[in-house]
Amino acid sequence: ERGTTRPFTTSDFVTVDTIGEGSYSDVREVFLANNPSERYALKTMDKRQIVRENKARYVANERTLLAERLSQCEGVVRLHFTFQDTYSLYMGLELCPGGDLYWQLQRSEGKMMSEEKVVFYVSELLSVVQDCHEHGVIHRDVKPENVLLDETGHVKLCDFGSALDLKPSPKSALVAIAEHVGKNEAEKQRCASFVGT
Repeated sequence: ERGTTRPFTTSDFVTVDTIGEGSYSDVREVFLANNPSERYALKTMDKRQIVRENKARYVANERTLLAERLSQCEGVVRLHFTFQDTYSLYMGLELCPGGDLYWQLQRSEGKMMSEEKVVFYVSELLSVVQDCHEHGVIHRDVKPENVLLDETGHVKLCDFGSALDLKPSPKSALVAIAEHVGKNEAEKQRCASFVGT
């Protein structure tokens, strides 16, 4: 989205808070140093850990799906930019200040949501999942932690690393490298990978 300007570096951002942590990544709320109103969720992924855990294919898959196939899906978190340095890969994602559904559930009275809220969130989530399916993408890890709420309280689905792409587009260099790393898995005729949900 930046046009022909130079790519971002970590020095372009000021960190506000850490909003999520995973086995090979963390997500921080950041803003542009020269424009504090421009805020993102910056996902930082450790390259060595990605290689060690054999996750290159998943990282490439998520980037490709968010940048291409799902970029027009209203209920999918937006990918604004990517960049890298010697040690890490970075994805600048849409900031969803409402947190995730797991956090919302934990802070609800008695750790239970009202029926009205549940109907609202589930109906929006079903609409997003259906939209993904229409674009040939099966998420495969829908859980409260991967359902975010934007600034208006609407659902945004995130974390497409383990998603299944039923309509692969022409291969980018990143996808080709990831497929080469996971060649044995890619040669299998059926999907037999472990997914968390």
